[in-house]
Amino acid sequence: MAESKELADLKADMKHKEFDDEVQPAWEETASPEQLALLKREKVLIKKLDLFIAPVMGLLQLVSYLDRGMLPSLVIVTRT
Repeated sequence: MAESKELADLKADMKHKEFDDEVQPAWEETASPEQLALLKREKVLIKKLDLFIAPVMGLLQLVSYLDRGMLPSLVIVTRT
């Protein structure tokens, strides 16, 4: 299969592109103490939400699955 001209040009550009040797510091290393405190609180909040939302969603999926299984038998019972 022949490559499109755009794809070939993109690959050629990537081969010739020069990358900086300088490594940028991580965001946490340059952040102020207030920003770090906010980041820590955000991580705690996300974990709390995950621990609450995941079981609730699992329970809703279980109820949905059980409901789908009971619907045909309910239709049969109501018609007799």
